[in-house]
Amino acid sequence: AAVNINRLEDGLYLEVNQGFTETTGYTASDVIGKTSSEINIWADQKDRQELVRILKQDGKVNNLHAKFRKKNGNVIDGLMSASLITLENVPHIINITRDISNIIQARDELKKSEILFRKAFENSASGMTITLPTGEIIQVNSKFCEMLGYTIEELKHTNFNNITHPDDRAITSEAIKNMVNEQKE
Repeated sequence: AAVNINRLEDGLYLEVNQGFTETTGYTASDVIGKTSSEINIWADQKDRQELVRILKQDGKVNNLHAKFRKKNGNVIDGLMSASLITLENVPHIINITRDISNIIQARDELKKSEILFRKAFENSASGMTITLPTGEIIQVNSKFCEMLGYTIEELKHTNFNNITHPDDRAITSEAIKNMVNEQKE
């Protein structure tokens, strides 16, 4: 994690740890004695203003998401926690920031994947359901409803056995059991 101590008033850096230099690319000599504005580390100065506002109000900040500019110009997402401390009667910030860029990227990719899956599911030419191992239907597409003559609301949260012909229930239950066992392997 990147740790630093800087003056509340203007962001003048007093100290940084090795995590700070590894995360940002700035060495201690690059930043100590300079303000955050001078090194242009905040991708958006409004994030620093928000940090200062919360610190003045609460004395601490937990998990504030902000974007930071590295020495090479790349922007990273940081998750920051900070507290006010007093050094020589002057308010300062002690700050711990973790680079969460990979987490943000993974979340965004997951959202895209979810949107693509939902579109494929909803627009499939085949009737599809998402069914729990217990047989409870939690999602159906419009083609499945069209095939059976039910609405989505009628099928959601109903048990698959309720819409399966009695002669086919054992086969269907066995097929679901086999799919669940394959997923476990």
